[in-house]
Amino acid sequence: MAGLSPPPKPGGGERKIAPPPKPGVSERKKAVICGVTDRNTPNELMGCINDAKCMKYLLINRYSFPKSNVIMLTDER
Repeated sequence: MAGLSPPPKPGGGERKIAPPPKPGVSERKKAVICGVTDRNTPNELMGCINDAKCMKYLLINRYSFPKSNVIMLTDER
């Protein structure tokens, strides 16, 4: 992806966060976020809904995705 630095080499260095997008490109940005826990099964996962909510927040507030272009699918009741 453009704007991201390559992963750090083993044993050192931090990754840099990509700068916020330029104005005018948000109309093209769309996201579908899935947070599925498989509740009440032997394969139940913990934290998936919270992770999905955090990703939505990040996309909207850090990367300027329009709220209307971010769809979140969860098995939350």
